[in-house]
Amino acid sequence: MSTLALLRERRSVRHFTAADPGRERVAEVIEDAAWAPSGGNEQPWEVMALSPRECAGLRERFEQRTWAGRVPKVRTLLEAAAGGPLPMAEVGPRIHARIEADGLVRGAPWALVVHTRPPAPPDPAVLAEAGAWTRVALDSRWHAPASVTAFVSGPLNARVRRDSCVGFVLSLCLAAHARGLGTCIQYGYLAFEDELKETFGIDPQQSLVAVVLLGWPDPESPVNAAAIEGARRRPVPVVWR
Repeated sequence: MSTLALLRERRSVRHFTAADPGRERVAEVIEDAAWAPSGGNEQPWEVMALSPRECAGLRERFEQRTWAGRVPKVRTLLEAAAGGPLPMAEVGPRIHARIEADGLVRGAPWALVVHTRPPAPPDPAVLAEAGAWTRVALDSRWHAPASVTAFVSGPLNARVRRDSCVGFVLSLCLAAHARGLGTCIQYGYLAFEDELKETFGIDPQQSLVAVVLLGWPDPESPVNAAAIEGARRRPVPVVWR
């Protein structure tokens, strides 16, 4: 499968089979995804891989709660399909039915919890030395010492590390798709970050990036078929200069 085919044919899968892809295959996906680019080549990602059994516990505890914040969007979709506003008496049951049918995950996927450690506080002596040689090498007009300080410490470096992990998450999805596996990125779990870290023993200092569900797609699922057939992309706003 070509790189372009991977990019254009990958879809989010919510309905999986009961078959376990196995630890070895999941490890291969993670290993391939580690070739994602990262700021300063720090490769800051870490993964907690939850087996289908552990993932079932994760979903049981958190999944329905993650849908609470998406109720307004589901209502909008239902009313668009109905051609107008729905009576209040119908809204609740229809939303519940839609989430049960199309939204909730089925089957036995793995869950890959991607997280990253915050940057360590920089050594002042190292910063001073870096600023000194950067001034000589690059010219002080570039304001290099300030740039060095901002990059190796503080919120900028933390953002670079987290953004690098987003690329790793995409690479997980592509590496899985190349093997015929399906994935679904679950950002809703981040609303319960502290509780999730406590539940699975993740260091409180870690920053969660995403939960990626991974398994064999159910070929009989109409939800999966609709994701393939109804896939569309809006034009990207681009400013050309």
